Amino acid sequence: MAAAETVDALEMLGSAFRAPQFYVSGIVGASFATLSSGGTNTASGTAVPNTGAASADLFTAGGAFGAAFERSHWLLRAEVEGRGRDRLLGETAGVEPFAVEAADG
Repeated sequence: MAAAETVDALEMLGSAFRAPQFYVSGIVGASFATLSSGGTNTASGTAVPNTGAASADLFTAGGAFGAAFERSHWLLRAEVEGRGRDRLLGETAGVEPFAVEAADG
C-alpha cells in the first residue's frame, strides 16, 4: 500500500471514529430507606413476631468516571459509579423495642 493510500484510509477512519470523551461527575441526592422488622423473637421463651419499621430520608453522595464514544447519531457511554449514604437509625418493636442501625458496606 502506498503512503498516500494509507493517509487517505486514516483520514476516512478519523472522520467516522473520534477519540472517546472522558468525564468525571459528582452525584448528590436523597435515599428513601426503610428497614422492616421480621421473623420471630424467641428470647422470652415463646415465639413473638417482630413488628415495626424504621424509615428515614438519607443524604447520599458519590461520583462517576466514564467515557463517551461518539457515533454517527448517538453516544455510547461506559461508566463506573460509586455512592455512599448516611446510616439508617431507628427502632422496631417485638417483645420490647429494639434499636436498629443499617449502613452500606
